[in-house]
Amino acid sequence: MWKKNKTIIISGVIVILLTTLAGRSVAERALGRSGDDGQRKFSGEFWSGESDNISSRNVLPEPASPIPAENKPVPEKKLAPSKNTENITVIAGQDKINLSVAPDTTFYNALIEAQGADKITFSGKKYPALGFFVTDIGTLHAGDGKDLLYYVNGKEATVGVSGYVLKNGDILEWKLE
Repeated sequence: MWKKNKTIIISGVIVILLTTLAGRSVAERALGRSGDDGQRKFSGEFWSGESDNISSRNVLPEPASPIPAENKPVPEKKLAPSKNTENITVIAGQDKINLSVAPDTTFYNALIEAQGADKITFSGKKYPALGFFVTDIGTLHAGDGKDLLYYVNGKEATVGVSGYVLKNGDILEWKLE
C-alpha cells in the first residue's frame, strides 16, 4: 500500500513541476519579460545529456528517413524589414562571419538567417519551453565530454541562443569546454 501511495505522490510532484515550468515559460514569453540588460529571461535553459540531434546542411549525414518538420530549426518569429541593422560577428572554430540583422533579433534567429544564406552550418535540438541547444556549429562538434558554449563580448552567455537579443557590435564566440 505504501509503495502505491509513494508512486502516486512522486508522479503528482513531477506533473506539478513540469506544469509549473511550462506555464512559467509561456507566461514570460506572453508578457515579454526582460531584465535591465534588455535580455529576455527564460526559466532554466540547460542541456542535460544525449538527445536526438537534428542535422543541418553539411554537418551530419542525411538520415535514412526525413526529419519531422517540428524538429527542424526554424525562426521563432518573422523579422520585419527595417532600415536599422545590428552588425555582429560570429566566431566558431576557424569560421568567422559578419552579419547584419534587424534590431531585436535573437541569436538563434540570426543563426537561422546565416544558415539560409550559406554563411554557416549548425545543428542541435529544440526543447519545448527551454529553447534551442546547439550541438554542432561550423567545425565545432560537442561530444567526448565537451559541450558547446558561447561567449558574448568575451563573457560566458547567461541565456541560451533562443533568449539572447543581439546588440550592435556583439562578438559571439563558440567554444568547446
